[in-house]
Amino acid sequence: MTSYEFAASPCGVCHPGGGPLEYDRAGNRYDEYARDPAHGITAGGDNRFDGDYYKAKWAESGVAEADCLLCHLPGYDRKGRDAQMLAQNLQWTATVGAGFGTVEGTVKAGETPRLTYRRAAFNDDGTVKLTLAREPETDVCLGCHGETDWKKKGASYQPRTDVHIRAGLRCVDCHPAGTSAPDPRINGWEEHQFAKGDDPNGLVRDDLDNTMLSCRDCHEQRRLGAPRPEHAGMPETHLARMACQTCHIPTRYVKAAQVQDSSVFNTGPFIDPGKRIWSFYGPDLLPWNYYGELARFTTAHQPRFEFAPLLGWYKDQLFPLNKVYTIWPAIEEEGHPGLDMPFMRDYAGMWMAHRADPTQFPQLAEVRDDNHDGFPEVNRPAEIEAVIAATTAMLEAKGIPLAGKRVVFVDGARLYRAGGAVQEIPHEPYEFTPYAATSKYSHDVAPARAALGAGGCTDCHARGSAFFYRETLVDPFDETGQAVTTPQYAALGYTAEWVEQYVLD
Repeated sequence: MTSYEFAASPCGVCHPGGGPLEYDRAGNRYDEYARDPAHGITAGGDNRFDGDYYKAKWAESGVAEADCLLCHLPGYDRKGRDAQMLAQNLQWTATVGAGFGTVEGTVKAGETPRLTYRRAAFNDDGTVKLTLAREPETDVCLGCHGETDWKKKGASYQPRTDVHIRAGLRCVDCHPAGTSAPDPRINGWEEHQFAKGDDPNGLVRDDLDNTMLSCRDCHEQRRLGAPRPEHAGMPETHLARMACQTCHIPTRYVKAAQVQDSSVFNTGPFIDPGKRIWSFYGPDLLPWNYYGELARFTTAHQPRFEFAPLLGWYKDQLFPLNKVYTIWPAIEEEGHPGLDMPFMRDYAGMWMAHRADPTQFPQLAEVRDDNHDGFPEVNRPAEIEAVIAATTAMLEAKGIPLAGKRVVFVDGARLYRAGGAVQEIPHEPYEFTPYAATSKYSHDVAPARAALGAGGCTDCHARGSAFFYRETLVDPFDETGQAVTTPQYAALGYTAEWVEQYVLD
């Protein structure tokens, strides 16, 4: 994705400006560089396929400078700003968001936008008076994280599901920045590095891992009135090896994807055509019309779905995790680490062409719904061979070079090559595969009276308890299309004999 596409996409509407919305990779400000005839930049042109300027209209749109008011001005017009961003009116986003004026016309439509200032927003001398909040309110943070975290891992962020939100805590109480942050790595005047945790799926600024306030930081020091925890009778080994979240997030209340299948065509209702190449399955391992549901509901009306999260070891501690199992066609290149994948628009186009005319890419006729759940799945060797062959034919028909490359098929941590060869893909114990997200659950925390152990040791140490005995995924589809599962104790590395001796005694 080019920087300009980023700026005009939903990612761009969340971004406060500056950085990749203002400067190219060489440090040049986009609009100034594009306006200089010496650089030969053509608005909307391929511009030598430079990712910073390909198809871009920087000279016309301007850039989105860092917008402090996005977080610090109560009542900021977020929707107005978003509309300008999506219209590619980048230089006017902050003006509209702050309520200083209105804009007519869009760069995206090839028009010259016209700005009209709102007189009531200004004093007689042209200055403005603004009521600024030193620390952003939770609604500001959830303006970006609320929807994305709901979609990606079933985060609710509602008072009914999170004891901290119900108690009135704000995001910045645990994720402080600047002089409010106790960690010296981010403490500093006007330092805008928000304190962060340590998530398996988060690879941004790992040098700042665990700069946020931990559960112990608040509850053992009674910060902001946090109650001091009492764990009478609990072995010290439990407190040392289990994260607080393991007991205090015993249940999730919004569905999270456990399987993302990117190998078949989804015919479910309410799905945008561009997203029909993805099929999802929830924690119950049943088909889930993920995109259709998201199109019909908002974060304020999240459909309720209760489940016990998976548990896994991460850096020698036990955490509740959101592990995603992925299935997808890939491209392997000789001598290069990792895997690439076909453009989803090309792959979806292949399926649409076959559905319209079965003589096109006829290999796909082999793919069927083996378990009769309404979603086809690529699980039998013949189906895997068919998808590899059809995808190869599609790429060749499009003139996409495959010299030194080959289409393969990825099913979790297994890589299939044409002819039946199978290779295990190295991955961490807490992952289904290195090519899918694994996240720790740290929000939607239950109060002590609802935590595991509140009812005694048998909350976990009993035959049939979810902690040890809930079925966890191994493979969503065997050759008959049925899910393969294992008790959670086995996924954690324990044997049935160990559980019988040490857990149930």
